[in-house]
Amino acid sequence: MSAGNYYDLLEIPKTATVQQIRKAYRSKAKLYHPDMNLQSNSHLHFLILTQAYETLMDPNKRHLYDMAMVSNSEHLLTYAQWKEIERRKIKEEEEIAYAAFLKRKEAFQQSAFFKPARIAYYIAPIVTYLLSAAIFLFCIWIMWQYHPMFIFVFLPVLCLSIYLFFSTKKWRNQAKRYF
Repeated sequence: MSAGNYYDLLEIPKTATVQQIRKAYRSKAKLYHPDMNLQSNSHLHFLILTQAYETLMDPNKRHLYDMAMVSNSEHLLTYAQWKEIERRKIKEEEEIAYAAFLKRKEAFQQSAFFKPARIAYYIAPIVTYLLSAAIFLFCIWIMWQYHPMFIFVFLPVLCLSIYLFFSTKKWRNQAKRYF
């Protein structure tokens, strides 16, 4: 799908009307939409198509685009160049986010809250598992002693105990990153 400009990308003439642009975009979008096309880079093709469509549909943007093509004052990127620029931007953003995380982690480890949090990191899951088991067993015991219809009364509490049991591992894995 490498093309020199948006007109070639959509396979339309430079004098195309709004209806022609819309029709060409729809036919190309069906080919390259990520839900329809299972190639790994189909979303990038679709993004370029969308950018071309938005540029050519807006009269002001289209005029600026045409002027840039005529005067060659602005370098027009090919798909491969644009994709490489986007990859670099994403990589830089990920590196910045990771560096910020490392700073937060280091600041947390230097703070006065680190040791109590580390103790809580090991004790809290045990307490949570015991609490969820106690709630569950208490509800079962009440239903056994009195009447099984109490399940309708205790259903939210049973759900809470099950939620506590399964969510403990998730939040512990999230907290593990800081220890």
